[in-house]
Amino acid sequence: MGRLARTLQEMPAGAVTADPAWRSPGALRRAAADWLEKLVAEEGDVRDRRASILASIDAICRRGWSARPTHGDFVPANILMHRGRIEVLLDVTGLALRHPEVDLGWWELVVRFHHPVEASRLARSFRRGYGATDAGLSERLRAVAAVRALQLAGAARGGSTRSHSVALLSAAIG
Repeated sequence: MGRLARTLQEMPAGAVTADPAWRSPGALRRAAADWLEKLVAEEGDVRDRRASILASIDAICRRGWSARPTHGDFVPANILMHRGRIEVLLDVTGLALRHPEVDLGWWELVVRFHHPVEASRLARSFRRGYGATDAGLSERLRAVAAVRALQLAGAARGGSTRSHSVALLSAAIG
């Protein structure tokens, strides 16, 4: 999956529409502030973690980056395999230009959330396939996953989808 994430990211940017919130660090900072304020008003757990969420937003937005093609929900459940090979990538409706590490951060968050015992081993393999080795990567991926979870929680209209997104947001920020 790490190699597939790299391949997606290397697609020509002109072939993919931009997620308006993720066009640039400045656009993301403004959108994330709106998502956070909406959730703070509606979700007590988010209100209690507001400072940590703001720190994640700042960590992603204070560094420059260029939006790249991302899946948006790049997780093992969206892959069909046959004989050890990836055959199909599912749920591509969220394909858009975003922060280049969205898929990496989201994959690691969801795997850590649902499979905590195996997460460390799986993340090492995923990163190796992607070619990600730089220092500080773990904290950056947690921050970008938190902002993505914030976006999804803010877009959800309540119910189990919002609850799951808020739970993932809480897991991302610790």
